Amino acid sequence: YIYKKNPSARILTVGNLSRNISEACNGKHFNDIESVVEYIKTDISKTSKIFLKASRSMKFENIITVLS
Repeated sequence: YIYKKNPSARILTVGNLSRNISEACNGKHFNDIESVVEYIKTDISKTSKIFLKASRSMKFENIITVLS
């Protein structure tokens, strides 16, 4: 939904189960949280908005902790 409403949005996915989402949305896929955090730190503007949706098992709260 977000991608359809805002085609310039960057879709970032992490983990094997989300690879198809990334491919369908022309997004960028990462194998682990550390890789996506590094990408966000280096390639995403500090004024950008980031929407995170994940299963609890991926421990995505670690992304927020590292970035804040």
